[in-house]
Amino acid sequence: MRPLRPSALLLALCLGACGGEGAAPLVGTWQDDRWADSADVFDRRYTFGGDGTLTIRMRRPPASDTLFYATYALERDSFLTLSDERGSEQFIARVQRDTLVLRSPERTTTFVRVAE
Repeated sequence: MRPLRPSALLLALCLGACGGEGAAPLVGTWQDDRWADSADVFDRRYTFGGDGTLTIRMRRPPASDTLFYATYALERDSFLTLSDERGSEQFIARVQRDTLVLRSPERTTTFVRVAE
């Protein structure tokens, strides 16, 4: 497991600690909306597992993937925590249909669900 660096946490705007029933809307793969139309330049995807695991893939073509691993938990339908061996960070998460919005004090990031 590759640890998340603090700068990667801020860049990736992640979530988590232990999955739970409230995490169901998050399960699946989400692509950062800023790069949805330019996957040939940069691509960032979060894959939330039903077991509370999170994989973050950042790709700079022609195929240089960087992977980060963490766990996540969703509390009260919007309070999201991301954890790895270096610590944890918290975010507000809103899922509406195929859109996920993650908000921290520093920024807001929008993701779109990737068809599987």
